Amino acid sequence: VAEGFYTPAIPWAYNPNAKIPEYNPELAEKLLDEAGYPRKEDGYRFEVTLVYFQGQEWRDMSTIIKEQLDKVGIKVKLEEYEIAAYIEKVLKAGDFDLTVLDGFQGPDPDNLKIRVGTGGDVNVMGYSSKEVDDLLEKAGSISDKEKRRELYFKIQEILAEDLPIYPIAEVMYTYVHRDYVKGLPYQMAGVVAYNNYAKTWLDK
Repeated sequence: VAEGFYTPAIPWAYNPNAKIPEYNPELAEKLLDEAGYPRKEDGYRFEVTLVYFQGQEWRDMSTIIKEQLDKVGIKVKLEEYEIAAYIEKVLKAGDFDLTVLDGFQGPDPDNLKIRVGTGGDVNVMGYSSKEVDDLLEKAGSISDKEKRRELYFKIQEILAEDLPIYPIAEVMYTYVHRDYVKGLPYQMAGVVAYNNYAKTWLDK
């Protein structure tokens, strides 16, 4: 279960204090009422559409989200798309209310730019914060690890306040290989790597 806005797999850049809000349907009901979205005669406040791409894990995740939002009076219509149609609708057209989307973090926190930076490739929610953009730019232009850490911690604090996305899970993969296969990307401690096998070799 995800707790924050970056991965603890890269501990030096992960801010453990910038946490996502805890599940609290009672508080959600109160905030929705205060925001001017009371329950109507049918028990719902409003309706949204949640789109996701094909796959049982996405279907299950979307169903759970639908059930949880239903409890606070938000009616959710689910729409499933094959991947090409999903890319056109969500990533290119931005034609959606809610969506679930995965992604990788690493091998450096600079890749936060593509998710929460203005105009980022997978910034499908259209989030734009000059403060976050400036911090991302500064953090990506210096090499001092401690100074970068401070900047990325600040970015995560802002994201915890703005909530442009709601992280749900940290996905862990298990790789099975022979002991003579060396240099696999994930073997680097404290680093989340791309699937780059250029430095992988067989020690046999």
